[in-house]
Amino acid sequence: MAEQAPAGLAADEDFFLIPTHPWQARHLLAQPGVATAIRGGRIRDLGQQGAHFYPTSSIRTLFHPDNPYFYKCSLNVRITNCVRKNAIYELEGALQVTRILRSLAPQLLQHFPGLAVMEEPAFISADLKTGDAQSNKAITEGFGLILRRGFADVLRPGVTPLLAGALFGNHVYGEARMGELLDAMQRGGSPREETAEAWFSRYVGELMYPVLYCYFAHGVIFEPHLQNVVIGVAEGQPQQVFLRDFEGVKLVQERFGAEQLDGISPRAREALWYSAEQGWKRIAYCLFVNNFCEAINQIGAGRPALQNRLWAVVRHHLHAYQSQYGDDVSARCINALLNGEAFPGKANLINRFFKRPDRASGYLPVNNPLGTLGENPAWS
Repeated sequence: MAEQAPAGLAADEDFFLIPTHPWQARHLLAQPGVATAIRGGRIRDLGQQGAHFYPTSSIRTLFHPDNPYFYKCSLNVRITNCVRKNAIYELEGALQVTRILRSLAPQLLQHFPGLAVMEEPAFISADLKTGDAQSNKAITEGFGLILRRGFADVLRPGVTPLLAGALFGNHVYGEARMGELLDAMQRGGSPREETAEAWFSRYVGELMYPVLYCYFAHGVIFEPHLQNVVIGVAEGQPQQVFLRDFEGVKLVQERFGAEQLDGISPRAREALWYSAEQGWKRIAYCLFVNNFCEAINQIGAGRPALQNRLWAVVRHHLHAYQSQYGDDVSARCINALLNGEAFPGKANLINRFFKRPDRASGYLPVNNPLGTLGENPAWS
């Protein structure tokens, strides 16, 4: 970060540099505690400095191609359900989740070589210690900045990272990009539908297996919705999957007790803990409803028969996952889906209306086509 400072400032040991989102900078400058600190010389407002960074899909996470990290900034703006500031417990939680996933990394890499987890190994903020606890908290959260691992050391040669939401949730633009990928993958005049099935099968295999494995084998709950999944493509085909955003990663409380999380505050532990049932609903919604439903609707638009074949791909991979990695717990969850139990649909609009925290989300039943495909799916 020091290279973004004006000449001479980086060497000033009395100060450290905290980048802020330009929207958040305006918010912070309007806070009385920050204004007082500026007048007293404890904070220097440097204005806009350095290279231009680019907003990613979340608006508040910023990217520069030459920077090894994404900057996940606080933003005191309510977007969908939440005010997107980095709460103190979220700053702590990001580091804790990074430590846990680093301990699992060798095992995950062995089983799922196409997976990359975008670690959040550090954060920076300010604590003015003014004696006003509420003001201090607001300032610390307002300046809170999380560093997220970039692609430089994990992206395979020739692979291009594409946000899943840009392919499956971006209407005509996503449809056009998806068509380009299928054109690049199609070989020897093979039928387009077969190419679509093969593409989708690679995607499901790269994403679903590690997400389910982390949950069932280790009690780590990812949030694999379209904005948190990046697909690495080469020659049109999915080659890697990148999981990001540790704010959405939770831990099954029955697997991670207080003694295992003793390095963080009680508030941070409470924020990370989900029950096993909460965790499964979160994964099932994000993976099957938010992600695969959208992907199948995009790839099979206007072709019901192809959509059924793509759901058969999902069914095939659920069977394969259970055969390769499953246990009694995963069998109960997966068999329920294969038998047509409704998917959980997150009631986001209700949550937004009542301004409830994300963990208080209710779920509504969503039609699950897996149970109507029969035992002999079109795809195998």
